Amino acid sequence: MQAGVVAEEAAEAAQQQQPTAQQAQRPSIVKRVVQKVCGSIPSGRTEGISGGIGGVGSVVGGVEVVVNYNSGQTSAFAFGGLQLGWNGGVSGSIYSGFVYGLNSSSSNYSGGFTGVNGGAGLGGFAASSSGGINHGPSGFVPTGEVQAAGVGLGIGLLGGFSGGVNATNYTNPLQLGKFAGFTPVDFLLYAAKQVCE
Repeated sequence: MQAGVVAEEAAEAAQQQQPTAQQAQRPSIVKRVVQKVCGSIPSGRTEGISGGIGGVGSVVGGVEVVVNYNSGQTSAFAFGGLQLGWNGGVSGSIYSGFVYGLNSSSSNYSGGFTGVNGGAGLGGFAASSSGGINHGPSGFVPTGEVQAAGVGLGIGLLGGFSGGVNATNYTNPLQLGKFAGFTPVDFLLYAAKQVCE
């Protein structure tokens, strides 16, 4: 009889030590949430100024500064290309947005990009890395390695809406040093990125 009681107590103790299904799932749920949050943090931010000359088709160009949340590096780029869409004769814009997919030196921000933009005064843009305008029609197909999206403020000579689809090529980065031009929001996102890594 005593042996039976001891066996029952041992079985109960073993059962108490085993995690329930809910307890076993809890760490994996937390891990998935953390992964989702970390995955939503951009790898950097870009701000730039651009201009274009033309009507339905236009030649575009500009400069951008990219801050990198992986490394704290700040880099400058120049770019040029073509846009298909209404440009308002002569147009210009300033813009800023977040970037996903940067490597630590932002060197993969150079090369080809395919994007869309539009607005009447206040507008927006989205772009993805691609083969670039020097690779023929296939160069316009986005690869998705690096992606950027944001808002801008533009003006055109003829006023009203302007925008379209563009294909551009970016120079190699001119490195400006660590944390150059970082805003408080940039430092916050940089810190969050380091915690996630």
